[in-house]
Order: sequence, then structure tokens, then C-alpha cells
Amino acid sequence: MPFLLWRAVGNKFYIDKRVARFGFTLNPQCYCCCPAINRTELEDINHLFCQGDLARKIWRKFAGPLGIGWNFNSLNITLWSWWNHKSSNPIARFITKNLPIIICWELWKSRCCNKFEGTRPSIYITSSNITIFFLQIIKKQFSRVRIRDSWSIIYIACDAHIQQTSSFPVKWIIPLAQIVKLNSDGSCSNGKYGGGGIIRDQEGNFITAYSISLGVGTNNYAEAEALLFGLKWCADRGLKRAIGESDSLLMVKCAKREWKPPWNISNQVKEIQKMIEVHSFNINHCFREANRPANNLATLSHRIEGNKIFNLFSDLPSHIRGLVNMDKWSLPTFRIKHTKPTNIIYDPP
Repeated sequence: MPFLLWRAVGNKFYIDKRVARFGFTLNPQCYCCCPAINRTELEDINHLFCQGDLARKIWRKFAGPLGIGWNFNSLNITLWSWWNHKSSNPIARFITKNLPIIICWELWKSRCCNKFEGTRPSIYITSSNITIFFLQIIKKQFSRVRIRDSWSIIYIACDAHIQQTSSFPVKWIIPLAQIVKLNSDGSCSNGKYGGGGIIRDQEGNFITAYSISLGVGTNNYAEAEALLFGLKWCADRGLKRAIGESDSLLMVKCAKREWKPPWNISNQVKEIQKMIEVHSFNINHCFREANRPANNLATLSHRIEGNKIFNLFSDLPSHIRGLVNMDKWSLPTFRIKHTKPTNIIYDPP
């Protein structure tokens, strides 16, 4: 079938108009319309697959309910409109990519049966063959689809927004005894970069927080500077065995020497690695839902000038104090994950 469509698009079928180029004299005839019409021109590709009576009715039957244009005079434009149609789910995408091939195949079969066997073209037979054949392909492609042999149900499935959503609770983990935890994050807004972080003890109590403006840079640069600033604060105050947490997987992997750092943050990563070795620090990855106070402190950096250190819990903005208390009380936040299933299950009522 794809080979047939390739020949049709390339005008490589030996139909009457092409045969006449070799010097043969042919009478204009139509083998694709029902009932047959008297043509004044020789049969060509666009009439057979688009302009003919049978072709127009078939395209209208299958394209109309999908919202695809069908009243075209060119096969290439018809195929382009199908293959570039925006699909809402995998079933609709599969139909728009493959159904035009089957339609062209059945139109060609109907034309050949009329010309060589004298079988009159039938809209009902052609559309039924397309429906039956394509439903078999859909059930083969989507093995778990539960759907009746009806195009009306297929069209409903094409409009369905099929998406799997899963959620699971995420909460900030309180560190072990005599260990402090640093949460840091970077932020970008209108080309300006900043960072923020918060340090808490084994009971979740506030120790200090900071919000720093970093000027021009990159997201990775902001993440690295925010983490480095907090680790230096811990080192300057003699806090051993501090735990640093970041929601940047790249930053954590580079600090642990598992990934090679980008060149623009290589100096910061080297400093972080040195502090980890000297002060027995540990760096872990966390989900962004468990890093909300640091994220808000990083965002705050765009509204202040220079660096801001918060030594008292009461100095923090009220919304950040609320997030810190939620972490202290081990209240979870739900992380929502959207996935696109490979097998579509459609179970109409």
C-alpha cells in the first residue's frame, strides 16, 4: 500500500492520461465514478483519487467527522491535510497517518475492478472494505482496545483526551540527630538569576536562610552558587556532617563525581567537591515538592538587591514561614505525574 501511494504521489501510474503520452489515442472514460460520467478529458491521478464522484464521497465520509478538510482537487494537498492534522491521542494520530493509505488503495481497487472486470463502483462496498480493514489494523496495533466495529465509536475515541495521571506524596525528610540540612535552589526571571537556601536542624527548626542575587548567568550556575553559598556558611560556623539537598539532579550528580560538570560551573563544582571531602558534607537529590522553601527564597532574590540573610524565623516572609512549618510537621505535598500510555484502553459505556 505505501508503494501504491508513492506511485500515486509521483504520478507514476499508467492510467489513460499517462499512457497517451506514448502516442496512443484513447477515448476519455471514467472508471471511478458511480454512476459513470462522460468525461471530456483523459483519466488522471487527481480525478481518480480526489475529484471523482466516488473519491469525493469517500473522503467526505471519513474526513468530515474528524474535522479534516476533504474538498480538495489535489491528492498531495489531501494527504498533507491528513498528515498534518493535530491529533489529541495515539488512536487519532494512528488514523490520520494510515487511513489515507487505505482509502487510496480501495479507490484504486474499485477503479481496476470496473475497468478490467466490469464491476460497477459502489460507495457502500468501498467504505465497508475500508472500515473493516482498518478496524482490524487498529485492534492489532492497540491490542488492549475494547471497541465495537463502528466508526462512530472510533470517532468518539479520537476526541477523548487519553492520559494517565499518577500521584504520590512527597515530604521533607528531617535529618538525623546532630546533623543539619541545607536546602538550596536557583531561579531565573527575565534574564536575571538568583539563588536561595535554608538550613534547619534535626527537629526541623529554623537556623538561617538566605536569598542571593546572581546577575546574569545560567540555571545551572544559579543552582551551583546557591548550594555553594550554603555550604560555605555551614563550614564557616564549624557545622560538620551537614546534608545538602537540591532538586537539580545535574548538580547532585556532578557534586558526587558521577557526571562531568558543564564547563561554566566547573569551578563551583570543584569547590563543592572539596568542601564535601574536607567537612564530610553529603549532597542528596530531592523532588522540587520537598524543596519549596528554598525555591521561594530563590524567587525572592529577584525582588531584592544584593544578598539577604535571614537570621530570625520571624524575618522570613509569611508564605515561606508557612512552608517551613509544613515541613517541620511532616505534612506531605503530592507530586503529580502525567504519562502517555503505549496501550490505549477505551471502554465506552
